[in-house]
Amino acid sequence: MKVTAIKDNVFRNFKKLKKVTFGKNVKSIGNSAFAGCSRLSSVKYDKALQTVHKAAFKNCKSLKNVSLGKNIKSIGNSAFAGCSKLSNVKAGKKLEKVYRYAFKNDKKLKKVSIASKNFRLCKYVFKGVNLKVTVKVPKSNVRKLKKTLKSKGLKKARVVKL
Repeated sequence: MKVTAIKDNVFRNFKKLKKVTFGKNVKSIGNSAFAGCSRLSSVKYDKALQTVHKAAFKNCKSLKNVSLGKNIKSIGNSAFAGCSKLSNVKAGKKLEKVYRYAFKNDKKLKKVSIASKNFRLCKYVFKGVNLKVTVKVPKSNVRKLKKTLKSKGLKKARVVKL
């Protein structure tokens, strides 16, 4: 049997969970699937992953690094909000949209790398994050993203080319 999706709330608040490795067929992680897994520190994704839904990893306070792979298309509302140790996020060339509050209150977030040339950030994506966060994007997006982040209160954020 091939697992292609992680259902909503399936591991929510499962405090003993420390590591998760998704197989090559998992395309979607459901709403609040791992929310509140406070000891979850390592998540490994395969290239098949396309969608991380609303609050999928909300309040996973031990999560430090997230590399979403080259096929990720969307990061849902509050997907990684409250991940207080999260410092590094990477997303591939197919990213289309990052929804509201995706990284809300991730105060240790230092570096975000987005390889996509055509993505949209909704309001408040970085609300409450480290004001000096560095966002790496393709050269064609640097100027536009600087303006966008400034208008969203991240005046000290650095936007640099990949």
